[in-house]
Amino acid sequence: ANAALQDFASARKPVLDFIERANEEDLKNHISEYPTGTVNGHQNLLFIAAHCARHTKQIAEIKANPKFPKK
Repeated sequence: ANAALQDFASARKPVLDFIERANEEDLKNHISEYPTGTVNGHQNLLFIAAHCARHTKQIAEIKANPKFPKK
């Protein structure tokens, strides 16, 4: 568990550092094309946060299952 948290923190740090230095207007002018549509840099950062939140919710759902942990 500690290794997973350390890996998560290590992967997250560059993103947080980037956000702290980012200029909102520059983010809005950086456009990315995906199969699901066009987004700007600000929207990309929101997706990163939502993606992480979804995984956290999935973990909570698994842990709430009466059959967890499997023995």
